Amino acid sequence: MKRIALSLGLTLGLGASGALAQTLSGPARVIDGDTIAIEGVENNIRLNFIDAPEFGQSCQNARGSAYDCGIVATDVLKKMIPEASVVTCEANGRDGYDRFLAVCKVGETDINGSMVASGWALEFVRYSDGRYGGYEADARAAGRGLWQGSFDKPWEWRDSRRQARFEAERDEALLASECAIKGNISRNGRIYHLPGQMDYDRVRIDESRGERLFCNEQEAKDAGWRRALR
Repeated sequence: MKRIALSLGLTLGLGASGALAQTLSGPARVIDGDTIAIEGVENNIRLNFIDAPEFGQSCQNARGSAYDCGIVATDVLKKMIPEASVVTCEANGRDGYDRFLAVCKVGETDINGSMVASGWALEFVRYSDGRYGGYEADARAAGRGLWQGSFDKPWEWRDSRRQARFEAERDEALLASECAIKGNISRNGRIYHLPGQMDYDRVRIDESRGERLFCNEQEAKDAGWRRALR
């Protein structure tokens, strides 16, 4: 069995989380387009400064056809890191899922940078120090990877999914409550929508604008709202 190294790099300084930098090394396997696992290391490793599309994320190729770009990005990373290849990572801190944040190499090849250069990952501008900006510009100009077609940036795709889940859970809670009539304010005036009406699911209540929920129709009418026509 190949020897697995897990050593503290005391001379490397502090990471973003305040933890001492660590060198993690050993046979690796790919989890997704920006996450790997190293044998003998308990936590997964998130490739730092980059962001790859997620499983289930739909992108469009040059012909406008949809495809799961998360699967493709994962396959590209697997080609860069064949099963059980020895990978060496310099980790500086952890993310919210307790994964190590690291720049990783196979031999002398920077895996993080190679994913951006291939066009199958983006520089994660929210957290990046700018080191991969040139790689991304080249990939975009050449139409490599994701840049051959159209796509949502991975972080924007995740944000939209979180928002959609939040709204679905909120609406489910509204329907389960006794006060589920939505009092909406629009250019057409104050209109209330009952569960089951055409626009009920689409209407979002913004209390800062004076919109509100009502427990029954009479309450809504007394407050100056009128019923939606359909």
